[in-house]
Amino acid sequence: MRMMIWEACLSMSGRNSCKSTGGPCVYTGRDMKTAHAGARITKADWDRSLKIFGEVLSKFKVPDKEQQELAALLIPLEKDIVEK
Repeated sequence: MRMMIWEACLSMSGRNSCKSTGGPCVYTGRDMKTAHAGARITKADWDRSLKIFGEVLSKFKVPDKEQQELAALLIPLEKDIVEK
């Protein structure tokens, strides 16, 4: 059951990223605020996630320009994901 939830989250995340970058995907999930409500994601969690994301992109040699473009899409989501 837990793996199915994780796979669903990855699928939705991928579709949302695809849509946000101008791809042909359709995102049918909840808005970020609703989807993450009650998850108790802290600023430290958020910062660590962004750091890991950057490390993965670097590992796979994603060019800096594209990394910066992806970061520009993610950073505004903090207000909806991180609980104060």
